[in-house]
Amino acid sequence: MSDRIRELISKLEGELRPPQLESLMPQLIIEAHRQRRKDIADQLSRIELRTVRDGGSFGPFEDFKRDEEFDSIKELTLGLARLLDVAPPVTKRLITTVASPIAARRMERYLERHSLGQNEFARRVGRSEKTLRNFRKTGKVRRGILAEIAQAMQTTPEELLKPE
Repeated sequence: MSDRIRELISKLEGELRPPQLESLMPQLIIEAHRQRRKDIADQLSRIELRTVRDGGSFGPFEDFKRDEEFDSIKELTLGLARLLDVAPPVTKRLITTVASPIAARRMERYLERHSLGQNEFARRVGRSEKTLRNFRKTGKVRRGILAEIAQAMQTTPEELLKPE
């Protein structure tokens, strides 16, 4: 946590009157933007606008309650300020390419059982013969194409990827 956030949180934890709390809000909003926490900055901005609109009154604000119960703007602001200490959630991107020699072998067996040529099956899948040839050779294919192959085989991608 940055020293600036520690300082602001320690001020929030003290006894504050609404004007003092309102003077801390812009500082917290700026710090939230510095830490690239737009979600927290947006919530703090809404609290600040609501506080100003209500003449700086203290009181419960139902529309800002999330997982915790907050009895005042001060508690809510303190909760959001503490969130700045937590790193933003890292969203993992799905791997776009699937490597599965098993799925490639299953596709080959399907073609043999149904007496299908690679060209005809490629048309059913809606992809080029080269794409299917590469998949058969390397066992690698984009996730979306694997789903199309599975659909053409009247199964699911999960079934194609299942260990033998």
